[in-house]
Amino acid sequence: APGGLGSTLTYAYQRVLAERAAAFRAINAEYTPTEATKQRYSVDLKPLGGSFQIDRVLAALGPGSPQVKAEVRFQIEQLVKAAKAFFADQFVNGDSAVDANGFDGISKALVGATTEVNSAGPVLDLTVIDSKAKALAAMARINSWLGLMDGEPDAIVANKDAIALFTMIAAWADQLDKTTDAFGRSIQTYRGIPLIDLGSKAGSNNAVVSQYAGTNEKQTLTESDLGTQAGTFKLIFAGQTTAPIAFDASAAAIVSALEALSNIDAGEVTATGGTIDGTPVVVTFSGRYAGINVPLMTADNTGLTAAAVTIATTTAGGSGSGTGQTGLTDLFALRFGLDGVHAASVSGKIVQTWLPDFSTAGAVKTGEAELGPVAPVLKATRAAAAFRNVKVA
Repeated sequence: APGGLGSTLTYAYQRVLAERAAAFRAINAEYTPTEATKQRYSVDLKPLGGSFQIDRVLAALGPGSPQVKAEVRFQIEQLVKAAKAFFADQFVNGDSAVDANGFDGISKALVGATTEVNSAGPVLDLTVIDSKAKALAAMARINSWLGLMDGEPDAIVANKDAIALFTMIAAWADQLDKTTDAFGRSIQTYRGIPLIDLGSKAGSNNAVVSQYAGTNEKQTLTESDLGTQAGTFKLIFAGQTTAPIAFDASAAAIVSALEALSNIDAGEVTATGGTIDGTPVVVTFSGRYAGINVPLMTADNTGLTAAAVTIATTTAGGSGSGTGQTGLTDLFALRFGLDGVHAASVSGKIVQTWLPDFSTAGAVKTGEAELGPVAPVLKATRAAAAFRNVKVA
């Protein structure tokens, strides 16, 4: 309830980043002091909505005529519907760096959080599940993700395609139930957690939790020339190490060494370049690793003489418009509460409307509807979770 000189629409709070532990103590001994980790955050509440215009010629029928009332009511209803859709979109996807008039959404807040999973590694492909065994394997990954949160979520938010596949595999795993909300609507649940489709973005048919095509990651291997080169090196990817690779190996030989690893299938990496002792070799990840960030390879140079192989990411994988995996989307799990995920607004009416005034001069009359000022709040990092790179198409 901002009021008085110097007041602002800023909502400041402490976000719990890491919870503290507990322990036993010996008699006549003190506990070892530890504290929960928190950080101060703030969010600026922002108004959102829109306006519409009606020509006064309609008022010739009388400002209170059924025709005028119907048109005003229609425009107000459509505007409120759009404001609700826009808020749902920004609650998830908002980015103040893109729109300075807006706020940051849950997706941006979870980047790099302990509850963000699969930003690197094989995608969770829901399109290939055709047996109970595969469904249980997928559910194991989903349950592991949900287990990172600080409590049972109140909703899993996704788009309709993801929910359709999610319900199918949940049924395979005997984890699908149905309930009814306060308005009598049927709600599908997984482990009792409602599966929520936030619908489409305002003014479009694009889903709030959209699908994207990823950019394939490229990592460049460079061998230094410090003298007479000789010997071999090894590449390490996601905890696995290749057989020794000759100092003058070709791009094809490097691909063969990587494909011999159990976590890289044939065709999942390609390479360009000559021999590594002459030119850098660029390795591109595809297959299960297409369109996503992957772990950076490292080199074991202990077998090399007078040389060293270094590796750098030259094209980062991830969401974008590249030639990688298509049909990827994200899942979000939310635990609502004043100590978890909630929204903040000024006290009083959350939604206000202003009707056209046909009693004043002017040919075109304006009506408005506004939500807020409002903003989403994440009080505890583990109260929300994001599962990236879920393949649904």
